[in-house]
Amino acid sequence: MRTFSILAIAILHLVVCQVVLVEYDAIEASFLTASSSAAGIIPGVFERGSGIYERATNNAFNSAGFSSTLSHAVGFAEYLEFGFTTSSATTLSSFVFTHRSSGSGPNQLSFQVSIDGGAFAQFATGAPTGTGTVGLHVDFAPGTVATTSAKIRIYPYGASAHQGTYRYVGKITLNGII
Repeated sequence: MRTFSILAIAILHLVVCQVVLVEYDAIEASFLTASSSAAGIIPGVFERGSGIYERATNNAFNSAGFSSTLSHAVGFAEYLEFGFTTSSATTLSSFVFTHRSSGSGPNQLSFQVSIDGGAFAQFATGAPTGTGTVGLHVDFAPGTVATTSAKIRIYPYGASAHQGTYRYVGKITLNGII
């Protein structure tokens, strides 16, 4: 009986371990394709909404054209978006990235998610810290489960000038449980 219990706990642990669902390498480009993804996950591209544009920078996914308010950013498609489709229930736990904003770029972030084609809803907020490059870890609400798809949008806003920039440097990693 004891051997069975230890084996059952070990199997349960393997089944519910967090994995990297999708990962992107931030480079200068108009969009990013995933550099890796978990088995059963079909990643989408990491791309800009139509309201912002690419701003050339070496080794970073850099954008400009941001607004001063969240309502304007949402209304004019000023977002960065990525997502995936899946054939089995997938719990979203967190995503991690390194980012930077210019002095006149966005100073606020709204993180929104659409699960299984539903409406986008805000699940977290944040703020770039000064103009230095910093890491950020964003958690999803417990129990955020996608059965067919998920899309994540990041709305940078609070820019003091339209030409202010916001960029991702390094890797963008979405974590979860399959």
